[in-house]
Amino acid sequence: MISSAAFRQYLVAVVGGLSIFITGTSFAWSTPLLPQLKREDSEFHMTADEGSWLISLIEIGCLLPCVPAGFLADRFGRKTCLLYGTPLYIGTWLLVLWWRTVPALYVMRFVQGITMAINYAILPIYLTEIATASRRGAIANFFSIMWYLGFLYEYVLGAFFEYDGLTWFSLEPPVVFMIAFSFCPESPYFLLMRNRRYEASKTFAWLESKSLEEIEPELIAIEKSILQEKEEKGSWKDVTATSAGRKALGIIIMMSIIFVMCGLSTIMSYIAEIFGTLSGNQEAGNLLTILAGVVVLLATMASGFLSDRLGRRPIIIYFGQLSVISLAVTGTFYYLEEKTLFDLRSYVWVPYVSIVTLLIAAPIAVGVMQALTGELFSNSSRGFASGIYTLSCTIFNGMSLKLYQTIGDNVGYYADYLGFSLCTLLGVMYTFVYLPETKGKTFQEIQLILLNKN
Repeated sequence: MISSAAFRQYLVAVVGGLSIFITGTSFAWSTPLLPQLKREDSEFHMTADEGSWLISLIEIGCLLPCVPAGFLADRFGRKTCLLYGTPLYIGTWLLVLWWRTVPALYVMRFVQGITMAINYAILPIYLTEIATASRRGAIANFFSIMWYLGFLYEYVLGAFFEYDGLTWFSLEPPVVFMIAFSFCPESPYFLLMRNRRYEASKTFAWLESKSLEEIEPELIAIEKSILQEKEEKGSWKDVTATSAGRKALGIIIMMSIIFVMCGLSTIMSYIAEIFGTLSGNQEAGNLLTILAGVVVLLATMASGFLSDRLGRRPIIIYFGQLSVISLAVTGTFYYLEEKTLFDLRSYVWVPYVSIVTLLIAAPIAVGVMQALTGELFSNSSRGFASGIYTLSCTIFNGMSLKLYQTIGDNVGYYADYLGFSLCTLLGVMYTFVYLPETKGKTFQEIQLILLNKN
């Protein structure tokens, strides 16, 4: 039976996770609509190039606040930053309902990208800091679960509603989040960093379901840890000033590249078109897109379960290898279809199976990466590191989203998938050599491992 402390921490994680749920809905909003927006009878009638800009502009907006988001989180608080960026979502949904033009869609995607970067950088910190060590992996995985639940929300509604209906339904989650999250606590670590000890003790006691006296030893230990970091001039400078910091920075940048270049985000953005083209029927493609959303969500949930049992490193290595194979098979199929005269009608099931396999393997591998920023860096440098991680993800994801269509049109889609496969393979090899196991270890223990690792 679940304990009171576990229930409270999971409840806060779910409500806080709504911030990334609404980010997921905004990111995936264009996926089911893209085939509609490109139709001849559409009021927008977007070209393929305009469609690729619609997909990728959200990542360009993400570039602006990636690193500042970490500083804002350390200055104003995790909860405050997550809560007060939400009105931008509400305003932009209303904007595109009123101003129905392609430029308006571009503005919406760009502005929502700004808020997306804030949520993306800060929520992992918040989730890590409200969780006890034994639940850290599972609770950190709420990030990915809520992210892909937002995708599924859009995929399901996009199969039944067109522009107006889908946009109105996308406007509702930000309103719910603002109301619900206002009742959630601030991170006790942040409160202690700002010398708000009484508030921190009450929050920590509530999260742990203990009395103030019972949590006092743990609170003192956290204070000592924070004080030690300050005495050692623990700050964003640690990221580059120490050998362990530089290694940790290299790891999260490489994790961000694997996160993007496994192709998961790009394929999920174009999945309705991919399945619609393969099936030759867009309605069938929409139903398969819903199935894909369910598969990714279930795989992401499994990632949290496996993370605290098998460890971060083995999951990334093993499921990363499965992703490499899936991408290579998909790329080979497209190469044979696009560049040879082979009759592949009897093998059309191959890309379905390989893509679905990727949608199982990649989310499991990617899901454990969300915990790494919170584990590899100190409290005082965690915000900066999270910003760097988000910035790296944003740059590579923006390139991937824009180039997928361009490479597909000018070279062939086989090049996209084979490129994803190669990048993922290199990332798995890097993980095997450089990534330490962080499951159940304190920050100090992880630092010692990094210092001793060649």
